[in-house]
Amino acid sequence: MTSSGQTSAAVRMHDVINRHLERGERGWLAIRIADGSSDGVLYCGSIEAELATLPHLEAFAFFPISPLCPWTLHECAEFLEFMTHLRHGCMVYGRPTCC
Repeated sequence: MTSSGQTSAAVRMHDVINRHLERGERGWLAIRIADGSSDGVLYCGSIEAELATLPHLEAFAFFPISPLCPWTLHECAEFLEFMTHLRHGCMVYGRPTCC
């Protein structure tokens, strides 16, 4: 993913999270790692979120959100970068080895 692509994906992810948090909602999100998008649904648990993404489970990341723990844009960018490296298998002791 390009730097511009990473930035827009992080902005998209941040927007998705904030839409739910502004309404005081909490639950599990399924975020597409490649572009930071979501189906817009907030799931009761990780299993429900995972089932909703079948058969493309590996393309998504799943995590809980809560108004008590908002995400910053920087956190979204770091999360997507980490998940991108984790997905293609270059993480060793929490650090990407492909860079």
